[in-house]
Amino acid sequence: MFTVERRRSFDVPPERVRAVLGDVEQLSRLLPRAERVDILARNENRARVAVTVRLGRFGSQRVEGEARMLEDGVRFVAVQPMQIDVRWMIIPRDGGCDVTVRLVTEVPTKMAAMARFVPQRMIEERIGAELEAVLAALATALAQDPA
Repeated sequence: MFTVERRRSFDVPPERVRAVLGDVEQLSRLLPRAERVDILARNENRARVAVTVRLGRFGSQRVEGEARMLEDGVRFVAVQPMQIDVRWMIIPRDGGCDVTVRLVTEVPTKMAAMARFVPQRMIEERIGAELEAVLAALATALAQDPA
């Protein structure tokens, strides 16, 4: 299992960040590896989604899970075909908010054999770079969608 966390400050109200993160129909613009996002079911605070993720030369993997709106952020949990737990925490501060994204996952089955030969630190650095890209995409989305 890998746990990686990144944080970024935004000069926008927490409600704006929460609205962008909670818009599951636009989720693909925040996830650099997402090829497709399908909404399977939805209610006021939850959505069942299927995200098809590009794994480079290993092809693509469809991951089904649930996105939940929480008081202090958003959480996405998937268990099949791989375990992923992504937690977005939005912490208000004067004039804006801090956003922390924490990802806990296992190596996808398609990549497990190769991962044994790659140091854990390298995998965590790669995941960290992906989280930085997600936070940059969030900044872009917030700039494009003024309140």
